[in-house]
Amino acid sequence: MTSICNKESVNCIIQPCHSGNLSFNLKAIVTSSICSAQPSLSSIIQSYDYLKCLQFHPEHHSPSEEVDILLGAELVHQLFTGGRVCGGQDDPVAVYSVFGWIVMGKSKLLPSMSLSTSILTIDDSLHLSMQRFWELESTTEIKMMSIEEAKCETHYKNNYRRDINGRFIVSLPFRTKEPILGNSYDIALKRFKLLEKRLLRDDILHKKYVEFMRDHLHSLT
Repeated sequence: MTSICNKESVNCIIQPCHSGNLSFNLKAIVTSSICSAQPSLSSIIQSYDYLKCLQFHPEHHSPSEEVDILLGAELVHQLFTGGRVCGGQDDPVAVYSVFGWIVMGKSKLLPSMSLSTSILTIDDSLHLSMQRFWELESTTEIKMMSIEEAKCETHYKNNYRRDINGRFIVSLPFRTKEPILGNSYDIALKRFKLLEKRLLRDDILHKKYVEFMRDHLHSLT
């Protein structure tokens, strides 16, 4: 078996010892313990006569009781090839697979102890899907506009247009139909002269100001 491991999972390639053409690719979760210690295959074979006549692979007689990997149900139809030898109702079953004979099921040699192993995984895609679902199902809060905001909205709909360059143009709204400017001519003239003096001191700013005003006046025609 070869593998590429990271902090959470490992990509494995499993291959039977007697076959160079057959292999299985799978992704396994890395955990410090899979299950409790299991009795060795040799001790199981010696305890059940109907298993002694089967030819198990020599490496299966390892005295190790630790479980290195737990294969999922998605590989069952590829692993088992059909042969089966059964004992009693509470006895283990020998099943022929691509790895040779394997033993599965209950055994009187299993220790009478209770051990639970829990594995928790978080699927980000499921979390995002649920988040989108609740966003779609949630009601949208309707914001009520004030009288002035409603007037601005109406003014925009009735006065906007687009020029030949695709830009949106809309006239400025006033609070009253005919704005009351008062005696503002002298003040406006004074401010204009101050602006003119400032522009005369800066040729670049003056040029940009002229271009902007020309463009603005052109958009009003």
